[in-house]
Amino acid sequence: MKQLPILGTFLVVSILIACAPVASPAPASPSTLTPLPVIEIGTPTLIPTLGSESAWLEPAVHKSIVFERPSLSGGQDIYRLSPDGSPPTKLTNIYNLFQVLASPNGKYLAIQTRLPEGVEHDVLVLLSLSDLSLNPVAENTWITTLAWAPSGDALAYTQWANNGVQVILYDLTSQKLQTLLEWGGSGPWEITAWVLGGEKLLLQHLAGGGLLSDQVALLSIQPSEMQIIYTDSTKLTGIVSAATGGQVALVTQAVSTTNPRVKLQRLDLISGSFTPLIERGDANALVASVLDWSPDGKRVAFTVSDRIEKGTSGVDKIVVLDVGSGEVSIVTEVAGTGILARPLAWLSDEILLARNLGGEALDEVLYTIRVDGSGMQRILNLSGGRFLTTLP
Repeated sequence: MKQLPILGTFLVVSILIACAPVASPAPASPSTLTPLPVIEIGTPTLIPTLGSESAWLEPAVHKSIVFERPSLSGGQDIYRLSPDGSPPTKLTNIYNLFQVLASPNGKYLAIQTRLPEGVEHDVLVLLSLSDLSLNPVAENTWITTLAWAPSGDALAYTQWANNGVQVILYDLTSQKLQTLLEWGGSGPWEITAWVLGGEKLLLQHLAGGGLLSDQVALLSIQPSEMQIIYTDSTKLTGIVSAATGGQVALVTQAVSTTNPRVKLQRLDLISGSFTPLIERGDANALVASVLDWSPDGKRVAFTVSDRIEKGTSGVDKIVVLDVGSGEVSIVTEVAGTGILARPLAWLSDEILLARNLGGEALDEVLYTIRVDGSGMQRILNLSGGRFLTTLP
């Protein structure tokens, strides 16, 4: 398989959907959306765990896992797996699934798919988890990022439209769409998170439409106003990450496009001040995954891998960073030759969901592990599928 450039691979491939500017229709209002024949909803069905997989029973966890597997009838089946020992529950079937994001209140899944016609034919729907009904939000567009409000009553997303990028707000109560930002300049803006108690959106500007960034901004919801809070003249900013509702962001900056080592800093979103946490020469400077925030917004888990510097074999090290103090602790180390071992989500303040802790090289295999490295449990081989999100 052809390898992506090292920097793009380790920084943002799994965070961003980077697209070239193409004109796209403005979003339609929910009342004008047509039926969505590509999605089939039926009575939730249980599926047995595959092969020798044991049921997932972990009383200390109070979140369920949402994942997808290729369907024999076409498209992808979306399942929910709870830590109570019961088999997975099938929620729906989706054609050409792009991304799924659970609302913080656990009531909805925001699902982005793409019709067979391809680019400019994305469909965004909300799947109600109370009755599995589908609520259309937008169609015939090109969506890049999604972000839920902390309350779960609003969803923001970015889309290509009218030779530029728009930031759109969907209010679940009124079922109305509102354009917060229209950008016709070079390079798109993408949403990182709702921050500052849900009053603003944290935006990241991709330099020239690529995978690296040069600016970070705050976009107010009411009224809609944007403020640039960080500019990188070198255009080497990679990860910009914040906890939902939080007051700080973590920002990585590379040495160059050929050097995978990064400087990681904490950005205070109120004062705009920076605090260095990891320097480029540190042992943990080879950041190889997205940053997964703990439920309390005080720590992040991520993978440090020397494979991105030395080649295809090496060690994947899952670590936890205390955002306040900068202290880094090691959760576990995996000899890596295949799929990157990395944290996927926090299932509690002390338990992580991670993948491929056994060094598996082909399929994504789910594990749980405590942040102190104890209690590792193999949950499920996704058999060609992938982890999507978690639900409370």
